[in-house]
Amino acid sequence: MVRATSLGNSIHVEPLTCTIGAELGNVLQVVEGDKVVRQKKIALQPGGLATIDGGRIIVVVTVKERVIELYDAKTLERLASEPAGVGPTHVVCRDEGICYVADTTGKGVLIFEWKDGELDLLRRQY
Repeated sequence: MVRATSLGNSIHVEPLTCTIGAELGNVLQVVEGDKVVRQKKIALQPGGLATIDGGRIIVVVTVKERVIELYDAKTLERLASEPAGVGPTHVVCRDEGICYVADTTGKGVLIFEWKDGELDLLRRQY
């Protein structure tokens, strides 16, 4: 993947960094340009991914293992893991650390907060 940026009469192409959850391989991958630069085995069947803290933390919801996990984006070290309902499928986060997990099977939304190095479930909304 590349991003083209206009610089007057020329174009500058720079590689993008993206994070991929390989759902069938149970792997979290960081890709720069067309190369996998880091990868780590994670909980079963990663589904939704998001980032917080300016992209420094990767948030993953795993469908089969039913957890929300946080990883350091540079090292892929797991920072936290918490149960995330009976059938989580998607996650969206605000940069300051509030994450909303769609518990599709449980027909609800779980609200988590990452603060001071701790991941806490704040609320279940059905």
